[in-house]
Amino acid sequence: TILFDKEKHAALWVAYPLHSCYRGNSGRTEAWAADPLIEMLYQAKVYGETFCYYKDYSRGHQIPSADRTATDELNSQTFYASNMTPQNGDFNGGIWASLEGKIRENMCQDTLYVVTGCYFGNGYTTTYDGYYGNNADPASKICPVPTHYFKVVLRTRSGNSGKAVGQCGSDELKAIGFWLEHRNDYPQTFSTEYCKSVEYIEQQTGFTFFPSVPKEVKKQCTPSDWVL
Repeated sequence: TILFDKEKHAALWVAYPLHSCYRGNSGRTEAWAADPLIEMLYQAKVYGETFCYYKDYSRGHQIPSADRTATDELNSQTFYASNMTPQNGDFNGGIWASLEGKIRENMCQDTLYVVTGCYFGNGYTTTYDGYYGNNADPASKICPVPTHYFKVVLRTRSGNSGKAVGQCGSDELKAIGFWLEHRNDYPQTFSTEYCKSVEYIEQQTGFTFFPSVPKEVKKQCTPSDWVL
């Protein structure tokens, strides 16, 4: 599920379940394409063989390709333009990729719920979509560059309760968030200093995540609960 901003040509957040049933041996399809459920008018032209964000920005997945490898069809959907934001290459392939891997390590028999998002703080910069590189085509779109990226995750503590989240008490659930400034000088290794509570990220973004979950769960920020 995504919240797509037509003016920013990007999803403000992408929410998805993560479980072993979504992962397999498909690998990356590189099937860059427009999202068929959103008018192309609103999507950045960052698909096809030659269309990327202008200059130094990579096409940063919000739901990672590696989280949907059970079939080629599932993996292809992660390459929709609606799932992309302009992301610094060192950030995308460095600290952000490290965080994605850490989250996958917390998969369990019960479902792990993830929301990935981007935030546009004061003074954000902009780039252009792929049309701009094609002789500055007037069809090119201005694409704001996020100042921050975040993730919030939720699962059962036991990992094998067999219960839906809504059936669980607060003592049966755990949650955590991650809030990272979008910059290119992070060390390659992940640090717990990026860990925040879900409540903190709600306060920063104005969104409400996991609305059926007790507030005390969303106040949690215990990296050791997540093997971090």
